[in-house]
Amino acid sequence: MRTNINLKGKTMKKIYICAVFGLLFASCSTDEGQTESVKYSNEVHTVTTTNWLNVMTSIEQACQDKGDYFSTKLMITHVENKALSIPGFVTMMDSSYVTPMETEVKNVMNMDKTQVINSTNYSATAKAYLKQVLVDNKEWAISPEANPLLSAREVQLLQFVKDINDPDDDWNGRKPLAFVYGYQNSDARAVLFAAIAHEYKKVK
Repeated sequence: MRTNINLKGKTMKKIYICAVFGLLFASCSTDEGQTESVKYSNEVHTVTTTNWLNVMTSIEQACQDKGDYFSTKLMITHVENKALSIPGFVTMMDSSYVTPMETEVKNVMNMDKTQVINSTNYSATAKAYLKQVLVDNKEWAISPEANPLLSAREVQLLQFVKDINDPDDDWNGRKPLAFVYGYQNSDARAVLFAAIAHEYKKVK
């Protein structure tokens, strides 16, 4: 009888141990599955404001070895071709994208900044904000996020322009203005206009 009890006890211990290991294994499997799911979700990228500067920089770097351009038109073609080789730029493109025209680029690069801003299709409130930061170099009394008269897209534009409009760096030219002009139509056009403004100094 004592032998049977011992056998039963050992059998119960084995079953208990197996059950514990089974639970641990199931728990580990679940954790691994959750980890993989998180990894996958983190790899799904969307076009956000952070992409604009990255793509812009990539286009400029792709053009940096190019010498002088004989015309604005040739420069536009060259910059656009370089942009089309950058996946981030292609991702931004949609049906509203149109290649910048030579007259547009010349106007943005040479017209009075206030005139360029006034020619855009943004709201009067957005234009006032743009003039303060790009023409007058002044701080905004009310942040764009707190202004109900601005659309979400205008707020996004203003936040980006303010962040990169540092008078002490290379953006103190026409690049922010060029971005603003292109942004009326699409993100891709905004990025390309800014890159074109960067290359415009090479046009002879």
